[in-house]
Amino acid sequence: MKKNLLLFILLIFLVLMNGTLLYLFFSKAPGRPAPPHLFIVKELRFSPSQMQQYDSLQDEFESAMRPLRERTRTTKDALFNSISKERYAERAIDSLTSIIGTLAKEEDQQVARHFRAIYELCDEKQKRQFRSILKDALHGPGKNGHGPPPR
Repeated sequence: MKKNLLLFILLIFLVLMNGTLLYLFFSKAPGRPAPPHLFIVKELRFSPSQMQQYDSLQDEFESAMRPLRERTRTTKDALFNSISKERYAERAIDSLTSIIGTLAKEEDQQVARHFRAIYELCDEKQKRQFRSILKDALHGPGKNGHGPPPR
């Protein structure tokens, strides 16, 4: 009898733990910030037609950025793998860091073009809000008090 009771209590405990883990896994964690593109959409309050255009812009942006990020990652892997090689070549390091710099430039250009396309999508009120969002992102929170959470 004692053995059955122990197994029953263990079974109840495991069911409760599984339920808790499933809840935590599928529920949105509080305090977790939304992805930046969702933050912009929320702040600018796009209309349905703007939202449709924005989704198209976002898809194009992700398609353009994915290969750049992949090339940057593989080039950085090659850079750090070359450090531990027996035949260390300063020229190879210089070449790889130049490529990484060029890729970073291309990524920044894509981001700037993407932000400009979003800006063009906005009406006048949204453009003012968008400028404020960019200013806060680049220089910290302004008068409105928005900004990253304290650490």
